[in-house]
Amino acid sequence: MALYPKLLQPWFRDVDLMAEGLIDAKQAAAFLGIGRSKVYDFMSCQELPYVKLGKSRRIPIVALKIFAVRS
Repeated sequence: MALYPKLLQPWFRDVDLMAEGLIDAKQAAAFLGIGRSKVYDFMSCQELPYVKLGKSRRIPIVALKIFAVRS
């Protein structure tokens, strides 16, 4: 299971991002209080790390919590 982007933002380094599991973009959008397409935008611009499972993307819950605090 590979984590993307390969070069993480400094605040995600040295953190066990898989510690609390993964959620999909719809759940991440609800957690952050934004639209699902905005979550994909954050993944595309490398602000939010994700894991690819087949064609699906899953976001580490720990990464969402860090992202929410930083935003």
